[in-house]
Amino acid sequence: MERTGLGLGKMCAVKDEASVLAQSRTVRVVRTTTSSGEDVVEKTYSFPQPKDRLRGALRGTWLSRNKAFREFDHLQYLNQHAIPAVLPHSWSVRRDMLGFVRTCVLRTQYQPSPNLETCLKTYSELPADLWHVLGSSVRRMHQLGFWHRGLSARNVLVDGEKLRVWWLDPSKSRRFPSSALPARAQAHDLLRFWTPIHKQVSAQNQQAFAEGYADAIAIDLPKLQTAIPSRKRSSLQCELQREEARFSRRA
Repeated sequence: MERTGLGLGKMCAVKDEASVLAQSRTVRVVRTTTSSGEDVVEKTYSFPQPKDRLRGALRGTWLSRNKAFREFDHLQYLNQHAIPAVLPHSWSVRRDMLGFVRTCVLRTQYQPSPNLETCLKTYSELPADLWHVLGSSVRRMHQLGFWHRGLSARNVLVDGEKLRVWWLDPSKSRRFPSSALPARAQAHDLLRFWTPIHKQVSAQNQQAFAEGYADAIAIDLPKLQTAIPSRKRSSLQCELQREEARFSRRA
């Protein structure tokens, strides 16, 4: 069984030539070219083993919204509300006879800019105005009631010269009514973004981000921690440690 969906971008047939941008056991990201000559990014989630399909079912993919569709839908939502994010083109899913997802694919616009994580490890300093733009984009997300849940330096592409950003990978995101995003959700996003990188960013640029966010709490990690319910702090701490370790491994 296979389903597809189209998005804000124009959908074209994809050629076979591709270059791998990232790969893990269950996710493969490639840059490829459509028959019309347009560069796109193709992200494939695969569930090769029965245990992977069972895990995916427990996370809500069995006969429901698959991961590629959720990411497509959230990217489309952000673009429709003028939040800077990559432009989604299409999604597709292939299920087995029992309804379990075998593979699902998301295609998005290709942006040649590097992600923020790469920039932090390549350049000694980034423009303060770029950090202001980053803070402003997160503020607009949160004002919209959008909880990204994957906010990180590797999930945002940046252009330091044109002062532009594009957010990626909102597959785990949740949406709340406008201006109704819980304080814990805002704190989670900001802690997840800042904890791995705050030592790499100058005080001036941290302040620029806070000014863009229009709230000094955006860079106050101890105060953000107090907004997390006590029952959630242990799991969040483990998540933040994983993010710090991941950032360090890629240094």
